Amino acid sequence: MGHLRVCLFGKFGVELDGHAVAGFEAGKVQELLCYLALHRQQPHRREKLAALLWADASAAQSKRYLSKVLWQLQTAVDNLSPSATPCFVSADPDWLQFNCQAPLWLDVNVFEQAFQQVRDVPGVQLPADAVARLQHTVSLYQADLLEGWYQDWCIFERERFQFMLLSMLDKLMQHAEAQGAYETAVSHGIRILRFDRAREHTHRRLIRLHYLSGNRTAALRQYAHCVAALKEELGVSPAAATTELYRQVAADALERPSLSPALNPSAASDHLLNRLKRIPAALSRLQRQIEQEIEAVEAALNDTP
Repeated sequence: MGHLRVCLFGKFGVELDGHAVAGFEAGKVQELLCYLALHRQQPHRREKLAALLWADASAAQSKRYLSKVLWQLQTAVDNLSPSATPCFVSADPDWLQFNCQAPLWLDVNVFEQAFQQVRDVPGVQLPADAVARLQHTVSLYQADLLEGWYQDWCIFERERFQFMLLSMLDKLMQHAEAQGAYETAVSHGIRILRFDRAREHTHRRLIRLHYLSGNRTAALRQYAHCVAALKEELGVSPAAATTELYRQVAADALERPSLSPALNPSAASDHLLNRLKRIPAALSRLQRQIEQEIEAVEAALNDTP
């Protein structure tokens, strides 16, 4: 048996050794497999599954439909490798359950395991291996869960996975900021806002990060984006904390943090190095501003009679 992958983020797909496999095209086959995979930790009564998948059919009809779809699913699995067939679904006359011991890679399983590992760990306290794992995990989320599906159960699961994604991105953003990797933190924040453009505390953090990275113009622009998003999405104005942050940035009076004592010596050195690397660009911008001011003064003097 080769390497089997089942992917639920974006478009549903089953791959064997990197190639898409046939046999899973039927909509109800996909729906049954995905529902069981997403609720893989517990068994499900056949009657409940039948009623869920065929809500408009009678109980007798829905049971027959379920038996047919289950046969289609197992046939598709059998065709993958007749000599070493994995069993996707454990079945008895009354119950069905996804087989968590099946030899396959399931993207939502990897995603949930990573989330559970860091669920109660603040972003600033993430160890290096956890950061690496989270970076890989969020890269799996190339699109929403089962994009284009609108069943009620699927919409609920889609929102649940989006919550996990935003939580992990928040932690990565916090960790990157604590390490002084402001550009990396900004990239995480921008991705968060693609899913929730009115997430005000993310806007606040981005305003601060842009400012700390030496780009006050981007910080002020971020505030404008925040104001627009809150008005369009929620019909509200920014909170007092957001407007106060904007005032400090506009006045160029936001206090810059010192090196965090929580950082280890290596991390502190990296933090300092990142800040030192930004100095030439900041000096260059300052020099251009001074030159522009000089030119403006000279022009004003030349215009004086």
